[in-house]
Amino acid sequence: MNTRTSQTCANAKAAGINVYVIGLATDNTSNPTAVRAMLTGCASDPGQAYFPSAPSELNSVFRTIAQQLAALRLAQ
Repeated sequence: MNTRTSQTCANAKAAGINVYVIGLATDNTSNPTAVRAMLTGCASDPGQAYFPSAPSELNSVFRTIAQQLAALRLAQ
């Protein structure tokens, strides 16, 4: 699964798609460090990978991403 996810991310980035990643409950996986590294590598920029510790933090994460997208749109 990680290999397919990484390949999909690479394909999206190669196509010019800006990839944001949200990893929820990554600490509950068999290898949290590897999962976080894979997901961070999937993002177009390491700062575009988010790892909220609880579902209640998702609104804040989506708000942050929306602000980044709005700033990007205004800049272009």
